[in-house]
Amino acid sequence: MLREARHSTARDGKRPMTQEEAADRIGIGLRTLIRYEEGSVLVPPDVILRASEVYGQPALCNRYCRELCPIGQATKADVLQTDLPTSVLRLQHHQTQMLKTMESLVAIAADGRVTKDELPALEEILEIHIALGQAIEGLLLAAASSGVNLASVIQRKQGKAA
Repeated sequence: MLREARHSTARDGKRPMTQEEAADRIGIGLRTLIRYEEGSVLVPPDVILRASEVYGQPALCNRYCRELCPIGQATKADVLQTDLPTSVLRLQHHQTQMLKTMESLVAIAADGRVTKDELPALEEILEIHIALGQAIEGLLLAAASSGVNLASVIQRKQGKAA
């Protein structure tokens, strides 16, 4: 995972970042990076965060959560990474689909319980909402790939919520 991300730093005819450069910029030892790239040692989340910034690969965090983190493996759906315009159109499509389900969702939730007869409809609605969540994640990744600092945006949002 980290080796692929480091190799992706080869852009515009430039060579990929060397292991020495990468280890220095991420703030870890060369031997440690080599072990991470070989997969012989699990990469800690804080290293993934720094590597995603150093390599300009915001999707690295999402991939780490989905593939290596037990919680992410159980709860994170795959996210299609596309360009910003495509991500916006996907989001609009899934939001439209989600809005069509709201009346049914409210009807199911209105009495505070879900009957056996309501379960299939609720599961279909949840699939649509999961697809919307994936579209939102895709938009965030596209924005980050376009230069948006998501950590700053999230921190500002959390500051406003407090």
